[in-house]
Amino acid sequence: MALEHDAAALLTSSCARQRCEGVQRVLAAGGPVDLLLPLLQDDAPYLYAHAGRGWLAEVRADALVAIQDLCRAEGRDPGLGLVTVRKAMAADDAQGQAQGLLGAMPPVLRDPLLARVDAHLDAVVQPAPHERAACRAYRVLQELGRVTYIRQALDPRTLLTPLQAQVHGSQAVSDRPRPHLRLSDDGGTLGFVFRQDGRWVLDFTEAPAARRAARMVGSFQRGERGELPRVVGARQGAPRSHPDGSLVLDGTVPRDVADPLDYLCSLQAFCQGLFTAELSP
Repeated sequence: MALEHDAAALLTSSCARQRCEGVQRVLAAGGPVDLLLPLLQDDAPYLYAHAGRGWLAEVRADALVAIQDLCRAEGRDPGLGLVTVRKAMAADDAQGQAQGLLGAMPPVLRDPLLARVDAHLDAVVQPAPHERAACRAYRVLQELGRVTYIRQALDPRTLLTPLQAQVHGSQAVSDRPRPHLRLSDDGGTLGFVFRQDGRWVLDFTEAPAARRAARMVGSFQRGERGELPRVVGARQGAPRSHPDGSLVLDGTVPRDVADPLDYLCSLQAFCQGLFTAELSP
């Protein structure tokens, strides 16, 4: 009951990010789904970073994904009927569009519009200072009808909307830096692991199976510095196993190892049997 009370307080907060935090708390607690249903109408934007770029999503997108995950875990259809969805918008695109539209408006129209936008942001978004310009631009576009939505039903098998399935597929098609490890299952590519500019990147799609795979890859790491147990024979393409099937380990591979293939080969050995793990040197 205490958890429901705390989550409910977050879900009804005037801050969009706090409502998103409430969604995650309900998801982590395994429900109840009913707490999240009102947020399927919540079009408040928030800013997030992906692939080095800022993007704007709406609170209702987080709520929908959480509902899908909870119902998928319970093996049931959420019975939502048609839901409102749209792709995330690049923050720089939103700001560019809004600036152009506002610049073409006379002050007699622009000033009341911005007053409404600012009042809305203060009432139901409350963005952090670094988010405000992007969220303000997005709200301008919403006010002017330039943010388009579609209504779609969930696939009864995957519980995804067609748009979600399309976005997940598009996230796995571009080239990644080499060397990299590509993980996939029967549904296609889940994501990639590679090192870029000295930093290890878990570049996974937003598909449910991909999110689970990313968490599992993270679980193989050890210690505060994220080193990986070294699998004997992995670098030679022949990882060794004990009679019980467990991998033979010898020390660890540090994240800053000179050759990233040393890290990726051991990671590939851990992933085999759980996913299809293909190494591209």
